[in-house]
Amino acid sequence: MPRIHLYLTTDLQKRLADYRQREWGNHHSLSAIVQKAIKEFLDREEKKGKGVKNEVANGTKVTKFLKGD
Repeated sequence: MPRIHLYLTTDLQKRLADYRQREWGNHHSLSAIVQKAIKEFLDREEKKGKGVKNEVANGTKVTKFLKGD
């Protein structure tokens, strides 16, 4: 499975950790939570007609969000 590195603000990281603890205890992986959130975000954005374009730049896959009309 591919890996990505994310930089989060301190506030967002704390909210994520609090959510994980509140909803799942320590029995749920942060990767699963973030993957679900990204999937839901992309599904919602694509339905709005914004579309997503994948490109390869310097051997790295890059996802670009296209603005809708």
